[in-house]
Amino acid sequence: MELRFYEDPDTDQPHIYGHGVTEEEVRQVLDRSGEDRPSSDDSRMAIGQTAAGRYLRVIYVPDPGNDSAFVITAYELPGQTTQSLSKSKEKERTMSQQQYPPGWDESRVRKLISHYDQMDDEAMIAEDEAAAEAEGQTLMVVPTELVPDIRELLARKASA
Repeated sequence: MELRFYEDPDTDQPHIYGHGVTEEEVRQVLDRSGEDRPSSDDSRMAIGQTAAGRYLRVIYVPDPGNDSAFVITAYELPGQTTQSLSKSKEKERTMSQQQYPPGWDESRVRKLISHYDQMDDEAMIAEDEAAAEAEGQTLMVVPTELVPDIRELLARKASA
């Protein structure tokens, strides 16, 4: 899956860096997330474990009909220890221009980031519980190798 990362205009770095998360960790979670569900403001939330064992919550917007996504933010789940981002990871960054998904702009991205940055542990848990009880949706466990195909199917359905 091709990923683009929201660049914080104050730092010209991916927003995820401010949460001690790397692009590779986001990729690992999206490649094998344990949970992927609708989230606030037509975004999606993937929760999963990195190869190093960290549990992350990744907020992203899939591109319609493509195997690509725009990552808005990501952070470690409550109760996990945060690892700081090394300078070498910052230098690996190659993105040069912000490319928002259709219908998204700077204002909408910042609003969603603010929503998640202001949540405490209890609010995050409450949001997860509400998602599990939402009408018209089903949470299920599927084999990890099917996750990319399911994401593609959901993106095609959303763009139809």
